[in-house]
Amino acid sequence: MNSRTLLCIFTVLVVVALASAKPKQRRPEQEKQNVQKQEPSQSKVKFGVKAGVDGTKVNVKAQGRVELELHRTDSGGKVTGYLEGSHEMQRESDGTWQKKTGGQIGIEMRG
Repeated sequence: MNSRTLLCIFTVLVVVALASAKPKQRRPEQEKQNVQKQEPSQSKVKFGVKAGVDGTKVNVKAQGRVELELHRTDSGGKVTGYLEGSHEMQRESDGTWQKKTGGQIGIEMRG
């Protein structure tokens, strides 16, 4: 085969390939998310210390709680996360200390 015949075959193959190719399909537009600016969440911080003396016993208790509003529904319901902790010390008459520590993390749903 000469070069002229090869050129004709190549041209025919290119034309057939282009004619049979599917046109590129456009992607459907993605749905736009409606993002609304939300007001800053309301948080509460509570902290307290109690101390007392009962005869020869000394009691000291410190406790704290932090609440953060995570979500509010249109109907007024709230999802709140909280963290609370406490530490209690008690001194006995013989001079020894007893200690108790506690903590809790949780999520509350109201309304």
